[in-house]
Amino acid sequence: MFKIMHLLFILFFSMPIFATPEQAYLFPVQEPNKATFLSVVSELIVDNSFKRSIEYIEIDNIDSKREELPWLGDRMKADVGFSYHPNQKRPLIFVLGGLGATEISGTNLFYQQVLYSQGFHVMSVASPFHWSFNMSQFPTATPGYSRLDRHQLYRVMKEAFEKASKDHSFEVSEFYLLGYSMGGLQSIFVAEWDQQEKYFDFQKVLAVNPPVDLYESASRLDSMFPFWTKRSEAYQSRLQSKVFAYVRLLNDRYGKDGFTENVLLEEIEKLPFRQKDYKALIAKTFLETLSGTVLSSELVNDRGSFPMNRNHYSPQPAIIESEKWNFVSYFEKILLPELYKRNWLYKETKEQIIKDMGLYSLEKFLKENQQIHFFHNSDDIIISQDSLRYLRSVVGEERLKLYPRGGHLGNVWWPKNVQDLVLYFKN
Repeated sequence: MFKIMHLLFILFFSMPIFATPEQAYLFPVQEPNKATFLSVVSELIVDNSFKRSIEYIEIDNIDSKREELPWLGDRMKADVGFSYHPNQKRPLIFVLGGLGATEISGTNLFYQQVLYSQGFHVMSVASPFHWSFNMSQFPTATPGYSRLDRHQLYRVMKEAFEKASKDHSFEVSEFYLLGYSMGGLQSIFVAEWDQQEKYFDFQKVLAVNPPVDLYESASRLDSMFPFWTKRSEAYQSRLQSKVFAYVRLLNDRYGKDGFTENVLLEEIEKLPFRQKDYKALIAKTFLETLSGTVLSSELVNDRGSFPMNRNHYSPQPAIIESEKWNFVSYFEKILLPELYKRNWLYKETKEQIIKDMGLYSLEKFLKENQQIHFFHNSDDIIISQDSLRYLRSVVGEERLKLYPRGGHLGNVWWPKNVQDLVLYFKN
């Protein structure tokens, strides 16, 4: 998530994860926006030594001419993060990142460490909504329609596995698939495609906090954007200064001795931010991701979607323009016209396309495939209660683990959630 948010919990690195009683769910944060803000903890508890141990498999760019694009072209590339047990035969788990994730950021990195430590080979894949992955791997650089996005993800996964098999000594007993947030939605589409291709033949698929109706989730995120965009520069500056000031305070208090379990719970409880502050910081995170997608799509396609001088020495003016977009406008003014332009959906209505973008179009597949499971939170800020009820009706109680709180990904690092994750893949 938002880089400045990382600073807030930088001092939590040294604190061990503490045990949660099996019979109770004790995640302490009741407010879902505050919980969502705490999703940053997942990255910050990853060991630095583990980060240094990850292998990186470089995926070939689909079009070398894109390297000539201004500002970003010569920096675009896609890697897959790979952790493996040499000369061991183990299951290989692919992790598909959430919106805007790289192969080594945030929850991607957290899941890779957890699963590797439990004996799995792991490959983590970036999000199609990360500008570099998008520009280097997607023909139109315009992600969002999962029925098409899955083909590029699938190709990258195959290439990464084949390169790793050639260059490293390891064996795979079975293939599993884990996706979270947007990657959770995409994991289901990838699994459906793999059922036809039978290249991996995934034996287990787990989606954590995925959107159910992508258009609905986009609209809910859009409703949060004004908490950042409509605030004054003075407010934005004060909020960021507040984050830095709190980091300094924590350092003064605990920099020498570190955190105990009780101290961590106390600090989470008394974080000096209001609900609108959490919303503003969350909005800023998603705005940055969307802005990168809009800008990279325009660089590749040159549609004239917004004013941009390609000869300008800096991308900053174009970035400012791209930050004026929201998710719904991206879908309606960039993605849908691109789909129609290429005759991929020439017979479908907008309503049908919206349905096809989410899990509603996969209902039959979800009902018939018992290897697909979901972890979700009752108070997830990106989906409605109606969507949760729909998901429960399709997959049943036995394949949907619903936690009472946690916001959007805010509890993935909580010991109970980690335990459930490991048990699912080891059972």
